[in-house]
Amino acid sequence: MIRFLLILSLTSILFSSVASAKDDCYSCHGQKGMPGFVDKKAFEESVHAGFSCADCHIAVAAYPHGKVAKINCGICHFLGEEGAPKEQAQEYKLSVHGKASAAGNTAAPDCRTCHGGHYIYRAGTADQ
Repeated sequence: MIRFLLILSLTSILFSSVASAKDDCYSCHGQKGMPGFVDKKAFEESVHAGFSCADCHIAVAAYPHGKVAKINCGICHFLGEEGAPKEQAQEYKLSVHGKASAAGNTAAPDCRTCHGGHYIYRAGTADQ
């Protein structure tokens, strides 16, 4: 019984910490005018809504944080993780832009150049 309660407590802490971590991010980034503003309603309607901020912003380990590193969409998309479409990521990798990026051209367009970062909607929706 004690083991069960311990597991239940740890599970509760784990899942509530993911939710509170996103709330911690929104406490600053949910404010209009804040650098890196994220519209909570729009984000919660996007395909990434189920992920915590740290799933993509992997270098952010503390709250508050310093400068945030560029996101690597390929972490999920090149591997097809979590249902992420990988065909488009492979097409990008083979494109002139993907090759320029791989060669170190920091000005080469990346996924966010066309798709943005936070508000990504399923194909065929009105919000695209």
